[in-house]
This record gives sequence, structure tokens and C-alpha cells, in this order.
Amino acid sequence: MSSHRVALAALAILLPLAALADPKDDARKRFVEGVQLARAGQYQEAIELFREADGIFRHPATTYNIAYAYQQLGEFEQAIQWYELLITQAPTRSDEIRGVVDELQARIDAERAAAAAAAAASEPAAAPTQPAAGSLGLEEVERLRAIAAELEKLAVAAAERAPPDPADPPSPSDPDAPSEPPPTDSLPEIEGAGFEMDAYERVVVTASRYGQAPLDSPSTISLITADEIRLSGATSIADVMRRVVGVDVMNMASGQPEISIRGFNRELNNKVLVLIDGRSVYWDFLGSTQWNRLPIVLEEIERIEVIRGPGSAVYGANAVTGVVNIITKTPGENPETIARLDYGSPGYMRGSVFTNGRAGETAWRLSASYTQHERWERTEEITENSSLSPVLENQNLGLQQIQGAGRIDRSFGDLGVVSLSGGFVDGTAEIYNIGVLGNYAMDTTDAYVRADATFGPVHARVFYNYLQGSTGPWAGLPAERRLLDSDFLATTFDAELESFGEFSTGSIDHRINGGIGYRRKYIGNFDYLEGEVVEHHFNAFVNHEASIGKVKLIGSLRADRHPLIDLDRTLSPRGAIIGRVAKDTSLRLTGGTAFRVPTLVESYMDFGLPSGVDGVVVEDFGSRALFPERILTFEAGFHDESSLYHTVDVTVFYNRVSNLIGLRPLDPRFSPYSPRHEGFIVGETGWVNLADVYHGGGVEVDGKLFPADGLDIFANLNVQRIFQDTPGQDLQVDRSTSLIKANAGVQYRTPYRVDLSTAAHFVGPQTWVLRGFDEGGDILFTPRSIPSRFLFNARVAARPFADDKLELAVTGWNMLALADAGRSREHPNGQLLRARIFGSVSYSF
Repeated sequence: MSSHRVALAALAILLPLAALADPKDDARKRFVEGVQLARAGQYQEAIELFREADGIFRHPATTYNIAYAYQQLGEFEQAIQWYELLITQAPTRSDEIRGVVDELQARIDAERAAAAAAAAASEPAAAPTQPAAGSLGLEEVERLRAIAAELEKLAVAAAERAPPDPADPPSPSDPDAPSEPPPTDSLPEIEGAGFEMDAYERVVVTASRYGQAPLDSPSTISLITADEIRLSGATSIADVMRRVVGVDVMNMASGQPEISIRGFNRELNNKVLVLIDGRSVYWDFLGSTQWNRLPIVLEEIERIEVIRGPGSAVYGANAVTGVVNIITKTPGENPETIARLDYGSPGYMRGSVFTNGRAGETAWRLSASYTQHERWERTEEITENSSLSPVLENQNLGLQQIQGAGRIDRSFGDLGVVSLSGGFVDGTAEIYNIGVLGNYAMDTTDAYVRADATFGPVHARVFYNYLQGSTGPWAGLPAERRLLDSDFLATTFDAELESFGEFSTGSIDHRINGGIGYRRKYIGNFDYLEGEVVEHHFNAFVNHEASIGKVKLIGSLRADRHPLIDLDRTLSPRGAIIGRVAKDTSLRLTGGTAFRVPTLVESYMDFGLPSGVDGVVVEDFGSRALFPERILTFEAGFHDESSLYHTVDVTVFYNRVSNLIGLRPLDPRFSPYSPRHEGFIVGETGWVNLADVYHGGGVEVDGKLFPADGLDIFANLNVQRIFQDTPGQDLQVDRSTSLIKANAGVQYRTPYRVDLSTAAHFVGPQTWVLRGFDEGGDILFTPRSIPSRFLFNARVAARPFADDKLELAVTGWNMLALADAGRSREHPNGQLLRARIFGSVSYSF
């Protein structure tokens, strides 16, 4: 094994590779320079840079580099100290690392024994009298020499497991060569280790379901790191998602952000698949994700990976316009406890605690939080004499909830890892339902349990999602209360088994991964549906990557067996060609399809839809004959990270969207008074596949700069246009998606224990066509426009003590809204956003 390959083989020593976070940019610069010096044999200088990198952001590969560089210098005691630290960072390799430590200790003991024996032998011969106390006699000297010889044999035996380096260090005769360290051909090494690995490289796992560099990703992908989240002052995942190019965040209420990628946003949006460590978190009966009700705290997030574009080829249904994978910190990787308290306006308060640690082969993570947020806007006043009745007692809060979660991992050395986790969210939230249903409230308990096992190339995962609660209009007349209030109980059981393999055929390297899965959906006690519903779903996928020199060919295919849909309508292929035009620059062409299956509401609905006219009801039915919504996408991408000081992404894309599911035109049908619906039925409607086809295209430009230590700058631009093709009509522009969206920001970690950050978000004007009913109960389409909007956020944080454990911060969100003229809506039916100003106190133990 080469003695100049001195970084730890990352996939062997880490569970997931850490993605690049902002402090890691600074650490990475020093790490790369240190590797270059180490390869030149300048180990002392390399150690200085490695230790600086370790002080900025600790990483097992950096720890190994320091230990191994000390080993090369012959400073074995220092090397042992760093190897001991490495054992705590990489417990799955503890046996192997401990073997290296033992062999180095044997070398130290041998040298000490040899030195003692030599010193004793060089003493003048003593008179043949009784030796003085504490002196060595001839028998003791011989015994020490024997011990030294035995220890030397142990060190030589270690050398047989680490053959000499074929690439010799610089010749000592070279005047420019560094001073020669002790011989290294007999020093032990960790199997699979070498200096060539970059400890802080950018790695993503979502695009192909295994780790790869963004340069090799078959999908357009963005990263949000833990440090970006911390420095941004974000109070929710939706807040920080605004910084991603091509992403539209639409606040309907303080408890209901909606997120779309490349257009097609709406109330209860259902075209983005959201995962937490690969577990889907959308509500099956609605198909939507409740972003403010996820069972995690921001402090436990390692990074967020955002695929901009279809992901059904590896994830199946609902990954239509994108995938968001929230990846949490590995338990025990960096043991810490963080407590945080936020307090400010409007009626905002959040308290959270996060801890993780390790005891031998067992690691754990725990989190808990309480959150409340006042409503952005009160659309009605309910008094004691009011005819309206609320569904929630507290009419001031748009969000109030508690959360708890935990995970425990047990490692079995090199064999594998078993993980158990679970969590819950309990509370109330204000939401805006689809169309004329309008302003609603929910009181829910959302919980899950999950088990994972990874042994060798095989990974198995099962989870169970549980959702129980009640919903209804935020404030309604007694008749509406009886008609629309409902309880519900929804559960999901999901199991997956996947594996991978690698092989070569001549000059072509192959990697294949694939898996099978099962999902059971259940919904009951929900008055909006025809009764209890149970569905069984099966799936299988395969992903193949072939590397030929600097070119990668990637093909993926997934099939989902749906109880109501033919198999051929769920097939989701994807193909990509990726070429490395330079070491850190790639070009990519990708094409693929994705689909969204009808939700349980769309398939099994049966209830009376209020028309907005007292006593007039429209019957609303689901359909078992619905086809999946479909998207066809082609992309061309350019990715460059050819220096330590920047990354650049440019993507051009085209989307064709068809079979969108919506309500069909009203079929007039007057009937006598219906006791069930407490009104006269004037017609019926239901869910159908619309004949409209949407063509969309655009360009995304995304850049990040790291010009100096602690300074990070980001800016991105999305220009996009969607056209609606309705049979028998001229092509029309869909203006509910803005033509231009732009984001920019700066984060600066000053050398004075003060952090500064700002971010600005611009969204162009929009015109929405809203569906409603006229006075006669007929369907009415009304265009509603909202002007362009501009959000500006800023944060200042200080750590008053040198240990950096205490942090005090002040954050302003949507600060232009401090003036009434700066307030805006993000949907015509949404609430008027106000500014959020709050202070934070956090302490790390």
C-alpha cells in the first residue's frame, strides 16, 4: 500500500460522508494544502495545516492524516494520541485502529528497551561484588536485550502487512528534499487508508440513492448545509428553502407554507416528494406535506438535498417536480447538546433541545421542541354574540405544537449497523384548503416508528406513519360545522429492501443498485370519503451507472403496482450522460419521466361541497378511473467547482405536464332538500384528468463564492415560462408561476465571535385563475393578480465567551413589512405577511 496515500478511505470509516458546510469550506482549503505538502514529504508543515483544519471543523480523515504524518516523522507517541481520538470518531474501525496503536506502542517499547540495554552495556564493568541497589547486573542487561529483540520482531511482523511504498519519497541527495524521517517501510497502516481522500468533499445521496459527487449526479441538485441553516436565522425548513434556485415558497398562513419546484404551486401542494433520511412524510390521503409539522428540529439537520426535476425513477409516486431529502446528523458522530430559545413577534416562540452521544458501539440522538406562531392576519372577528363558531379555542395562533423524536444506532463492527427511531408532532395549525373550502384548521397527532438494518451491501427499512385528528372550517356557521367538520385516522406501513454491487467489464466500471418495496395505505373515520379505504402498493427499481473514462452513463427504471392503475402507466425511466470536461467540471444531459398517483381523496371522495350560497350544495365525487399525472423532462446542466473558492451550476430545462387532476365542470342537477347535506343539491362535480397540456421551460443559474475565511456569498436566478395548451383554444401563458425569481445573500463568520448574515428574495408578479361559484351555483373562474414581492432577512449573532458555547442572536424576517406598504400576499387567498423579529439564546454543552 502506498505510504503517501494518507487520507482515510471515507466510505470505510464513515456512515454517510459529510456534505460541505460553510466552515468546512475554510477547513477544506487547509486540508487540501496539507495533503499536497504531505505528498511532498513535508510532514511537519502538513501537520500544521491539518491541525488548523481540525480546529475549524473536525473530521475523521483529518484526524487520521495528523496521526499518520506524526507516524512518518517517527513521533510515535503523538501519533498514538491522534489514533486514540480516531477510535472515538470511527468506532466501526476500532479493532483495526487499535492494532495500529499496539504495533506503534511495541515500536516505542522496543526502542526504549534497546536504548536502556545499550546504556547499561556501555557502563564500565563493575567489581565482582554485590551490585548496588538500583544498578543493573549482567543478567538484567541480557534480559533487556532479549525483550528489545522480541519487540523488534513484532514491529517487523507488522511491516509484512504494510509492504514498502513503490513511490519512494524524495531522495536525500536532493538539496531541496526535506529532512529524512525515520524509515517508514516497517510502519503499520490502516487497510484502505491513504492521503488521496478529500475529507470535505461535496457528496449527495438523493439522486441515485448512494453517495456521489454533485459533479456525477444524474439530476440537478442543490445543497443546504447545517451551517447555512444556523446562520440564516431560519425558524423552519420552509424559510431556508427560499434560498434554493427554482423553488417557490408560498405562505398561505403562519402554519402553512407550500413549496413547489419549477412551478405548479397551489394550496396543499402535492407534486414534491419530501423525505427525512429517505422516509416519505407526505400525508397519503391528501398527497401533501405539512412542512411546519415535521418531527425534527433544525439543529439535528446535517443537510438538505433538493433535486430540481423528476425523481420517480428511483422514488416512485409523487416525485413529480422534485425531491427534498432532509438528512439528519448521524448519532454519536459529533457528541453535543444544544438548547435554544426564540422569542419575538408576531406572537412567535420556539424552544428546542437536541442531544446526541455515544457509548461504545451504541449511539443515540434525541430532540424535543415547542413552537407557537400568531396568525399573520385575522380575517374575521368572533365574539360571544357572533353566529360563527370556531373549530379551535385559541383564535390568535396559527400554529401551536410540541414535537419529540429519538434514534438509537447499534454498530456491529465491520458487519453492519442497526437503527431504531421514532417521533411525534402534536398540535394545531391553520391551513387553507383547496378552492372554495378556504380557511380551515387542524388538530392532529402525527407519529412514526422506523427500523433500519445495513449489513454489507444490503439495506432494509420499515416504517409506520400514524396520523389522527380533526379538521373543519376555521370559523363557520353551525350548519357548515355539522356538514364539514370531520375526524380522520390515516396510517401508512412501508417496507423496502435494497442492495448494490460493483464490477468491471474491460475498461468499463459498473455500479448497480436496486430494490423492492411494499406500501399499505389506510384512511378511516373521514366523512369526506365514501368509507374506510385500504390500498396495497408494490414497487421495484434498478439504477445502473457505467463509467467509461471521463464519461458516465446512467439508466434508471422504476415500476409501481397500484391497485387502480395499470402498470404501464407507472413506469418511470430516466437516462443521463455525464462527462467530466475537466477534473472538477462536468456537463450533463438528462431525460426522464415522473408521475403522481391520485390521492385517496381524489379516488374515493363523496361529500357535499358548499357553493358559497346558503343552503345550496354541490355533490363532489372521487373517481377510481383516474390516470396518474405525468411529467416529461429534458435537462442540460453545467457544474463547476474547479477551485476552492466557488461553485457554479447552470441548468436549462423543458417540462411537459399532462393528465393533471382537477374538478370537472358542474353538471346541473336540482334535487329536493337533502337532509344529509342540509341543503338543496344544484349539481354534481368530481375529480377528472384535465385535457390541458402544459409546456414549460427555463434556465437556472446558481453560484456560491467563498472568497475568504468565514465569508460565503450566494446568488441565483430562475427564469421560467409555462404555457397552457387547451384543446380548441390558443396557447396561453400560465401566469401563476412567476417569470423571474432571484435570491442573494451573504454570511460572514467574523474572527471576533460575531456572525452576520443577510438574504434577499425576489418573486415576480403572478396572476391566478381561481375557481368558485356564482349566485346560481354555477362554476365561475376569476383571475386574481398579486404584485411582485421582495423579502429581506438579516441576522446578527455573538458568542461572548471564548469557548463559543453561548450564542445570542437577533433575527429580522421580511423586514420591509415593518412598514404597511412592504406587506404582501403570496397567494390571492393567502394572508398578508408581516415582519417577524425575534431574539435567540442558544447554549451548547
